[in-house]
Amino acid sequence: MTMANIIGAGPRPWVFTIGVDPDSELARELERLAPTLTAIDDLSLLRQVDYDAAVIVSDEGVKGLQDHLQVVWFADHGTAPVTRLDRPGPMGPPMWTYWEDGDRASRFGTTDLAAELNVASLATRLAPPSTDNDYRVMSKTNWLTEQRHPLLEEVGGKQGTLAAIYDRNKEKTSEVWCLPERALADGADWVKAALAHWRSSFPEAFPNPDWTADETWMTADEQTARLELGRHDADTAALLEVRRLERTEREVAAEEARVRADAGIRRLITTNGPPLVEAVADALHQLGFEVVDSDSVLPAGQKREDLLVQDGSWVSVTEVKGYEKGNAKQNDLLQLGSAVESYLLRTSRAPDARWYVVNQNFRTPPGLRQRPLAGAGDTITKFIAQNGLVIDTRDLFRLTRAAATGEVTPDEARRLLRGAEGVFDYPADVSEELAPEAAPDHPAPPTTAD
Repeated sequence: MTMANIIGAGPRPWVFTIGVDPDSELARELERLAPTLTAIDDLSLLRQVDYDAAVIVSDEGVKGLQDHLQVVWFADHGTAPVTRLDRPGPMGPPMWTYWEDGDRASRFGTTDLAAELNVASLATRLAPPSTDNDYRVMSKTNWLTEQRHPLLEEVGGKQGTLAAIYDRNKEKTSEVWCLPERALADGADWVKAALAHWRSSFPEAFPNPDWTADETWMTADEQTARLELGRHDADTAALLEVRRLERTEREVAAEEARVRADAGIRRLITTNGPPLVEAVADALHQLGFEVVDSDSVLPAGQKREDLLVQDGSWVSVTEVKGYEKGNAKQNDLLQLGSAVESYLLRTSRAPDARWYVVNQNFRTPPGLRQRPLAGAGDTITKFIAQNGLVIDTRDLFRLTRAAATGEVTPDEARRLLRGAEGVFDYPADVSEELAPEAAPDHPAPPTTAD
């Protein structure tokens, strides 16, 4: 028998709530979005078949919800209102979906579904603020694959779900949004998103409250304006796709630059041994110095420097040291003295300078390292008297980068190094140091890096 008129039927959707604070923003938003709304504290107080959806705040879990209801459930305990799952084979009794304790993950990811439903930013705010405390996740089983649709889940490990949509039955005629209680901070937005989703999936039960947005009831002028708006959105989407592809290209370029830096100039602050010597030689060469690796040109067995650094007729005997956990050592200056004596015996002339280049404590982030030989006042004073200079590889890194960006010219960079005393410091107030000087009595070496 067909009903010609139904007495007492309010406009849809028909929604009831359990446990929602009547003074909350969530309650006020529900009053706006659900024209037929009932607040109860016991299912026996209404006939569920008269309703389309339920919004529930309950840690006890609500048993007895009928399968046709769409549900938003805020909880940290209890069992989700999902049809129990029968384990295949002899695996034991049926299973339920429930919240459980004990997770301490530190990485979380929103899913494509969260983006599609415009809740990715809401889901991001559900990640635990600290990994020092246990938190709860919705249990995951191998038998939930088809019914479980995560919005936010852990990355790696068992991938516990912090927010998800579950089909309430195998027929997929209804669903439940399972959200932790901390989602109540954005509860109104979550419910709004759920209703918008149900509106597209179940339009009869969840009609669009703005019927003027239905094209059936638009004027010709509105239809034209909407068409133009659609074209604009399509053009915008195309532009965004172009920009996305451009960004991907730039991400690849940035990663390639990082790899080159790790294998190149950044070795100044990350390595020791031969790789560090090679990095120091490359950096000085970029500044226009002529650099000779003494090990490659002198017979084995002679005590010698690591590098000879030349700027025209000017020569520095240079020792390079790297320490993974320790700091620069005063004894290294004695070793440098032996290298100077060896140079004097080989060439019958004293070098113009002796440089001690050190990458100290390089397992520590560069910004947290001490200055080399801090507190070695008398030692540094004697070293200066011998035309000695201590160069922290961090400062050499900064100076080389400054020359590459044009902050200083290679000529200026070489002049800074040749004129420095004690412990080289860059950047510093270099305005006076960079003042023009008399032309050298020898031609400047080439300043172009290989």
